[in-house]
Amino acid sequence: MPFTSSSSPTVPLPFDDIDELIYLTRANELADLTSAIDTLSTTHACSPRTILASAIDMDADGLGSQSSLLHYAAGNGHLGTMKYFLSLLDHGEATRDETLTQKSNGESTSTSASQPRDNDAPASTSSTQTHTQTRRLLNHQNVSGNTPLHWAAMNGHLDVVIALVRAGADARVRNAAGRDCIVEAEVSALNNGRSEVQAQIGECVVWMLKNCEGVEEGVGVGKNEVEEEESGQRNDMSTSAANGEGTSSGNDDGTTKVLDT
Repeated sequence: MPFTSSSSPTVPLPFDDIDELIYLTRANELADLTSAIDTLSTTHACSPRTILASAIDMDADGLGSQSSLLHYAAGNGHLGTMKYFLSLLDHGEATRDETLTQKSNGESTSTSASQPRDNDAPASTSSTQTHTQTRRLLNHQNVSGNTPLHWAAMNGHLDVVIALVRAGADARVRNAAGRDCIVEAEVSALNNGRSEVQAQIGECVVWMLKNCEGVEEGVGVGKNEVEEEESGQRNDMSTSAANGEGTSSGNDDGTTKVLDT
């Protein structure tokens, strides 16, 4: 069962707002995307980071791809948009969340010098919680269990892969099929008929093997196993396409569709 970023602070966003954010992310309309997130941040009295955590592709019935905005930036290779999202995950955003909450409750945001030093503990706890929330957002799994790093790797977007890993994305997370992003990328390359894309995916795999700690033990799909599963993997990729994986066509309504890059 994929885990989500549910432990991060979120606000209930209308589905139309989520769809707009997804569209702007996929279309790489960074200026409009930034403006939309800032507007929603003001409307809901929260930080842009909270809007990012709240914008998950899910309908009223709890269905949908369950992908985050990071998935769509990653799958399309939009490095500038990804860097913007990663900047929202800075620890300073948590402080703004707390300040906005205090102001909305009519609380003072100043700290008295006469307060006991024990009051420093919650700040440390808050920092730890924020770090955990950041990791969960970076490694948020969609309905297929794929993380943004899965999507970036399986589409051959090396710059985005590097940005995600350096921000703290975990290359060892396995999807619903039991594959980490390296194995999933290799499967994607096997099923992609374009040699240039296969080469780009290969660059992602090589980089992650060299730079991601502990992934060697996760690359457990041997040649024979790949051959045995090849036909099944093609079916898996078709299923993934229906959920908006990679550069395939996505759902009929287009809300989970990842455009060709």
